[in-house]
Amino acid sequence: MMSPLRASLLASLSLAIALVGGCGARVTSVGGLAPDDDAGDATAVGDALLPDASASDAAAEADAACSCGAKVCGRIACDGHVCGACPATQSCTGGQCAQHCAGTPCVDDLTGQTICPGDLGGQHCAGGTQGVQVCTCDGSGPHGWVACGPCF
Repeated sequence: MMSPLRASLLASLSLAIALVGGCGARVTSVGGLAPDDDAGDATAVGDALLPDASASDAAAEADAACSCGAKVCGRIACDGHVCGACPATQSCTGGQCAQHCAGTPCVDDLTGQTICPGDLGGQHCAGGTQGVQVCTCDGSGPHGWVACGPCF
């Protein structure tokens, strides 16, 4: 049979070990604590699990360039696909259809859609699977495409 004092001591020791173990320390002797050598590892592991903000921002920007998002017209910059078309009486401005452009629109060579200055449209090119390159309308007329990308 165990004495009440010994049982109390074992219970206290068990509780201390449980508490100390959860706090990142180790028992060096009865009544003594020392920092656990691995305590810093928990922080490093936790930090490693957190996403890198700059990497996620770059990924979000890349996704935005390769997606129509809220655009209903115009083209996607990264692959040249069309986001949609406006009725014949409207032009694409800021990815939305509008009655008028601020400036002279360009005409997308492949869709015939009018694109307002500053927006992306397409012109024919030799090569690629689609034979189109995405350009920015400069407002100088139907073929006023500048800053053209690669041929897709």
